[in-house]
Amino acid sequence: MKSYLSELDTMRFGFKIAKVNNFDCPPNELIQKLKADGIKMIISRVECEKIQLIHQLEELNFLTMDFQIIYKYDLEKYSINEKKIESDFIVREAKTADIEMLVQIAKESFEFYGHYFADKRLAQKKCMEIYMDWIKRSCESKEIADIVFVAEKEKEIGGFLSFKLNNDKSLYAAGVQGAVSLKFRNQNIFRLLALQGLIWGVNKGCKWEEHNVLVTNYPVNRSFLSIGFKPYKSFITMHCWLD
Repeated sequence: MKSYLSELDTMRFGFKIAKVNNFDCPPNELIQKLKADGIKMIISRVECEKIQLIHQLEELNFLTMDFQIIYKYDLEKYSINEKKIESDFIVREAKTADIEMLVQIAKESFEFYGHYFADKRLAQKKCMEIYMDWIKRSCESKEIADIVFVAEKEKEIGGFLSFKLNNDKSLYAAGVQGAVSLKFRNQNIFRLLALQGLIWGVNKGCKWEEHNVLVTNYPVNRSFLSIGFKPYKSFITMHCWLD
């Protein structure tokens, strides 16, 4: 059988966790197979259009943990000089010396955020470590992110946004993780970083750029809409415990 084991989640939480986003067989059959393999929990991302599958999963004790929307920008129609934001911040590539500050921004920005925190059976401390470790690994490994941009003013970082290049018939860039420090909210930092990402994507020859955002993260949703991103897809994240 295809392996659905999420090694990273399993290592973090200390028990076997599977990620299943495509159900190639009836969900109840797959669940029984995973349970026999010692899986304790399943995480699934399901497109919102798949209502019948969602209903099936609900009947099998899957619970919805978050709703996300994917925004897309067609870079073939983007002009680098088309949009500019006046700002006291400069945007540059992150350095190793920035990691400690970026981890702190992640810590203050992602508390109670996302599907891990929504599941009260998961240790909250370990949920926070996911986001802190994510930005650290993004700075250290090209397998996680190809570039991390930071917005800086007077040697203080106000926010970050990371990107990963992907190739699905065409080259495109996807946002990995982004956050703005509480101290510097409402200063257009996120939009500044997103625009830098568009410029980077154009220079890399990408056909489009995309980001996924929690539906309830209204400031970031507004930021993407304000610079021309358009809603592209949506999905929900569901958890199922097999005990």
